[in-house]
Amino acid sequence: RLQQCFFFEPNPSVRGVITIGTPHGGSTFSNQTTQWLSSKLIRLPKMLMQSQESLFRHNKDAFQGNSLVKIENGIDSLSPNTPIFPVMLVSPRLPWVKYHNIIGQVPKHGLFALAAAGDGVVGLESARIDGVASELVVPADHTTVHCHPLAVLEVRRILLEHLDELRSFPDPGPPQARTAELSLMRR
Repeated sequence: RLQQCFFFEPNPSVRGVITIGTPHGGSTFSNQTTQWLSSKLIRLPKMLMQSQESLFRHNKDAFQGNSLVKIENGIDSLSPNTPIFPVMLVSPRLPWVKYHNIIGQVPKHGLFALAAAGDGVVGLESARIDGVASELVVPADHTTVHCHPLAVLEVRRILLEHLDELRSFPDPGPPQARTAELSLMRR
């Protein structure tokens, strides 16, 4: 089951990814206080917790305390110290996938003048990733970056660009031909 979670075949139909307010390097917002509070408010499904407990119980020497598979809640998994972030950042990207990134930046006036660079939850450095086709910084906090008018227009622009690219593909023919083509791509 672990192998299915961490090792997978890329989906050849995915041609683009848009990330919005994403902590690619984690978030310092995930600290002892927020982790403790979230542990009191958020409960993971019982089946997931039982599977995790069984995995650790039967493989005591296989996992470190900060293991990639140890999940308590969504907040603690966003800590910059979580070992998955360095792995994800150095993982090779598929050449046919275009990545786009939209980042929130809290305006530096009023109550937010002392806020750290970023959207109030995700710092600018963590939000940025190399190799993107486009990056847009919008004046919004983490809870509103996805619905800021500039972000909405950027998503629309990216989707229209993707649609134009799809229109330029040759007709794949009948469904049987597409299935055979996908089968060849997997080999």
